[in-house]
Amino acid sequence: MAWDLSALTAWTEEKANREMFMTKSVLGSKTAQYMRVLTGIKGTTKIPLLSADYDIFQSGTSCGFNASGNVDINQVTITPKKVKVNLQFCMQDFDTYFTRQLSAPGQMYDGLGQLESMVLNEIKRNIQKTMELALWQGNAGGASATTSFNIFTGINTLIAQNLATIPASQKLSGALTTGNIIASLQAMRDALPVDQFDEVYEASKYILFLAPERHVIYERDYRSTFTALPYNSQFAKEQLDGSLIEMGGVGGLFGVNGSINTKALLIKRDALWLAVDVEGEENELLVYMDEDKENVRVKARFSVGVGIQDYAEIVTNNY
Repeated sequence: MAWDLSALTAWTEEKANREMFMTKSVLGSKTAQYMRVLTGIKGTTKIPLLSADYDIFQSGTSCGFNASGNVDINQVTITPKKVKVNLQFCMQDFDTYFTRQLSAPGQMYDGLGQLESMVLNEIKRNIQKTMELALWQGNAGGASATTSFNIFTGINTLIAQNLATIPASQKLSGALTTGNIIASLQAMRDALPVDQFDEVYEASKYILFLAPERHVIYERDYRSTFTALPYNSQFAKEQLDGSLIEMGGVGGLFGVNGSINTKALLIKRDALWLAVDVEGEENELLVYMDEDKENVRVKARFSVGVGIQDYAEIVTNNY
């Protein structure tokens, strides 16, 4: 008599590679590092926002109490979407090619062997790349040829959906090409609402997002116009000239299919929200062996949602 376990799926967990894997993958994109992250979010969430009138002074020459001024309560609604990663590898396929050298000894494979760390690192890199692009180009329920862009709504789509709430004077259309990029980006700074003047001059309040190749063109144009960047030897222009506004070249603003992306966004650093659920075990990367079908499987689940605070305070270019 013996155990009949043929109906069961044996599996192994590679715990050494699981720890914090999804947290680093999902939050590892460059854009995510500029966003305010909310963790433990599993469904639609409304974030309350407070803003007080700054014109609240009254003459104090007489007695009495006269209430004047408001504290406005608004909200940002974020709707996270569930995402999963499912990959499968048949280790027997390796034996047909030179890759047999990477296989474990014997024919009863129980995992990825010496390939494991390389495979998982490559998966993490690709999750970060996909997250970076989807954070900008995602459109929930859309019809993009890149399926990953159709799951949750990204920054570009949110702005397009709310263009009507952005004042016309803050919606620009500079070409961002050699010869005019300096003036175009300066015009974005000048288009900020007047009542934001106090924050424009505070370091790290605002950030100007643009595609990396547009950032390079700005640096080259600046160098050719003003001869040099005397404050550093790398000729790297990290701030918009004449301000403390940081310039962030982010991969998510790359053009689709090789097209040149001239979109740019000037926004407060704390106005971009990212809602995720990366605290629980369900968000760790699992590596296990399906002994019955002799496949190594890799799977993960997480959720992502993007929100933008106060469209009336942002400046867009070519949206």
